[in-house]
Amino acid sequence: MSKRPARTVILSLAAAAAAAGLVLALSRPGPRPEAVEGLTGATPDGPEEGFEAMFYEQLSGDRVRCRLCFRNCLIPEGKTGYCRVRKNRGGKLYSLVYGRPSAVHIDPVEKEPQLHFLPGTEILCLGTVGCNFACRHCHNWHLSQSSPGDLEVHRLPPEEAV
Repeated sequence: MSKRPARTVILSLAAAAAAAGLVLALSRPGPRPEAVEGLTGATPDGPEEGFEAMFYEQLSGDRVRCRLCFRNCLIPEGKTGYCRVRKNRGGKLYSLVYGRPSAVHIDPVEKEPQLHFLPGTEILCLGTVGCNFACRHCHNWHLSQSSPGDLEVHRLPPEEAV
């Protein structure tokens, strides 16, 4: 039996964690954004609308602590975290990009970071603006370093994406 390099194990675990996060997001009970037929172009209600986020805690003084990533941003009323896509409004945290991808493409799987995963197949690639990293050589910098309202978005609730 061959030993797997540590990087391969770490990437496998990261992929499993991402899949688990997607399952959690898709199985979340409660109201969903309005469904529309296909992609509708620019979102008419603008970036200030949002969907109550998961993984945060309410603090005193209408502050919240985002618990989605390692940064654990402490976000005062009316402000966003480092990623620019989670905003505190009235002591509740809202995702400004839920169901609103800025990029929707069919891509070859080799273009994505899926090492040796079903070579020669195509995948649905979705991306929103904002990111909690600032990688120097990001190939998606036009999305990751943008904020809600900077780019055209599409209404695409998770149910329709699946």
